[in-house]
Amino acid sequence: MKKLYYLVLLLLSLKALSQNVESTKALMKKSYDELINEYFNNLDNKPNADKIISAYLKKAKIDNNTVKIAYGYFNISYYNPNAIKSMVYMDSMFAYSKKINHSGFPAMGFVYKARIYSANGLINKCLDEIFDCI
Repeated sequence: MKKLYYLVLLLLSLKALSQNVESTKALMKKSYDELINEYFNNLDNKPNADKIISAYLKKAKIDNNTVKIAYGYFNISYYNPNAIKSMVYMDSMFAYSKKINHSGFPAMGFVYKARIYSANGLINKCLDEIFDCI
């Protein structure tokens, strides 16, 4: 009886895993605009939002679209409640934005990092980020 229980549990786990993979593939078939809109609409549901932005980033990396990759990392960072993780994702955005000529990058990142420093009472670092942006 225990073997049957474990077999059923294993099969259900495999089914759930395959549905997750299928949903990622389905998400990647959507346009970047559809994905980012869906991401914004799911910010209150972190697991869904994470899956959507991961698909966005994966699609951007497959397409070798550095602007979209930078924008994906920016959004992950911006909506991440953990300041340390947010900075790590922002650093990824900076790494990709150095390779592109875009009016919003890396300026958006400097402004956002300044905001994080300011919120944590690190005024000198905040000012450094603002001066780096200029």
